[in-house]
Amino acid sequence: MELWKRNLWILCVAQFFVMAAMSLIVPFLPLYLKQDMGIVDENALHLLTGVIFGANFLSAFLFSPFWGKMADGFLDGSRCAGYFCYRHVYCSLTQFGLNFTS
Repeated sequence: MELWKRNLWILCVAQFFVMAAMSLIVPFLPLYLKQDMGIVDENALHLLTGVIFGANFLSAFLFSPFWGKMADGFLDGSRCAGYFCYRHVYCSLTQFGLNFTS
């Protein structure tokens, strides 16, 4: 099997597991909003659940052209875009870890 075909299959399997995990969050999201965030209004609870779950897909829709153009702009686009993404994920996770709440 060619290298790109193997990588494509690995990517498809990984994407399947990510989407399955995201869909498993949906039943527990209203419980979290109700118990931990204190949302008592049912209409607001339904609206916030939909907005929170849909935000990921909206951001993917909006930023996919940007990432595609950025990856095509570099000589080895996937590697440069990957390093850019890894750097920003690292910075974001570091900031999340340093965020102290009482």
